[in-house]
This record gives sequence, C-alpha cells and structure tokens, in this order.
Amino acid sequence: RVFRMIYHTALPLKHLIEDMVNIKSITKNQKALQNTRFDLHNLLQECMDIFLLTAHEKKIRLYFQINNNVTSDITADTNRLRQILINLIGNACKFTNGGIVGLHVSQEAGSTTNEHLYHFEVIDSGQGINEADEKKLFEIFETGHSGINPKGTGVGLSIVRELSHMMGGSCGYRKNAAAGSTFWFSVKVTTHHNILRKTH
Repeated sequence: RVFRMIYHTALPLKHLIEDMVNIKSITKNQKALQNTRFDLHNLLQECMDIFLLTAHEKKIRLYFQINNNVTSDITADTNRLRQILINLIGNACKFTNGGIVGLHVSQEAGSTTNEHLYHFEVIDSGQGINEADEKKLFEIFETGHSGINPKGTGVGLSIVRELSHMMGGSCGYRKNAAAGSTFWFSVKVTTHHNILRKTH
C-alpha cells in the first residue's frame, strides 16, 4: 500500500520534470534523433505495462492492436516513440473511469520502399474534450478540460506534437462518436523483415 502511494505520487512528477526539460531542448533543436533497431510489439507491451495498476484500480480495459500489415521489426528513435506513447496512454487513463483505453497501430499506404509512416491511435471512452478547447490541445499548458479540475499540465501534448514532427509525422485529435477521445500521431520508421499479427 505504501509502495502504491509512492508510485502514484512520484511517477507523474517524474514525467512532468522530463517533459519540462525536453520541451526546452526540442524547441531549441538541441537533441537529434537517435535511431535504433527494436521490436515494436515489445515496446508497446512495455508502455502498456506501466499503466496496468492504474487500469486495474480504475476498472479500465487496457489493450493494444497491431494491424496485419505492420512490421514489428523496425528502426526509429525508441526513446522518443516511448515518450509519445506514455504521454498519450497516461492522459487517456487519467481521464477515463471504467471503460477502455486502447492503442491501435497501422501502416499508412503509399510507400514502395522500407521507409514507412506508422499511424498510432490512443482511444478512450472517458469524459472527452470540450469543443472550445480542441484547437488548443497541443499548446503548452493547455489541458483541454475547461470547467473540470485538471489532472495534467498540458506539457505532454506539446511534447507529442514536437516529437511527432521531429520524427517525420504529425498528430491530432478527434472526438469519438459514442464517447471519449482519440489522440493520434504518425512517425516515419524503417521496416525490416518480420510481420506481427497480434492483439492484446
């Protein structure tokens, strides 16, 4: 119980400090991409595992799904991709009580080489975003939940915007038809051989 309290107190503070440092570095172009070869499936599992305890306590079904045409053996900046995913999954869990938080990964069509644009969507069934706040979501210190006691600073979404652009992609938001939100981003990756077909 004590460990759980320490964990939930320290983790958001750690991410906030990292975001504050990184947004300054990114805007000054002080950090270049550091591409490495890795297994995308393993990275997604690692990111989801961080929020298992939160999901259990809030009765959230946490899952990820990789489309059949997505190659898991890729080269990209693992640390930057991890940071984007943790920010978006973390936000979805914060503003969802019960219901689902899901991550969908697909490959955008059009490439004839091993350079591809991967598309990531973090979907939740939470409280959604006020229409007036949608255009300001990716600005620094905008939480996008006017009239609601905010649980975040908004720095994370600005990081998502800057990192996705740095990695050759983009990001955005759309309101779900039923309930909740979908935050999406894309990044350029170099693919290798293996194709993964799994849902978790």
